Amino acid sequence: MNQQSRLTAKDLINVGIYSVLYFFIMLIIGFLGFIPVFIPLLAVIPALLGGIPFMLFLTRVDKFGMVTLLGSINGILMFIAGMGYWTCLTGLLFGLIADLILARGQYKSPKLSLCGYTLFSGWVIGTFIPFFVGREEYFAMLKQGYSDSYAQQLEALLPMWSLPFLFVACILCGAIGSMIGKRVCAIQFKRAGII
Repeated sequence: MNQQSRLTAKDLINVGIYSVLYFFIMLIIGFLGFIPVFIPLLAVIPALLGGIPFMLFLTRVDKFGMVTLLGSINGILMFIAGMGYWTCLTGLLFGLIADLILARGQYKSPKLSLCGYTLFSGWVIGTFIPFFVGREEYFAMLKQGYSDSYAQQLEALLPMWSLPFLFVACILCGAIGSMIGKRVCAIQFKRAGII
């Protein structure tokens, strides 16, 4: 495997397919957000369930940049879906971090695969940043778009001090999600030579 080789059309097709699959799962989970009490759970459920498509994706990855693209495309799609522009930044950042980790094991290391997805899961924090940065304006927008009651419940559920805890929850659940994904995808991992 030549890690420095350019991405081929096949690589880009794989990135596209798994980006759509991953985004579709995130979108379905996102519907829970219509009920305020479920919003904090959106830091953990995507990380837990996203491990399956991510680990399947790794069976197709052998070049640097594919995971970065997956994170970036996912961030852009989440932005288009109304999750704020922070997802573009966190998708790119955590996709790149995961790519660098996975490249160290030439995309074949089981331990680095688990570590890569664990850190990739940190992108989810981008969906929460608007609750904390520009907080007053964001909650004012929620009051107009939803209701005063909805915004007030969210404000109570997401106090300013909760952001670091949400980030830690993303990472911890990413670790669990990586193990779930690896177990579900064990047969594909064997075929790809990752196990």
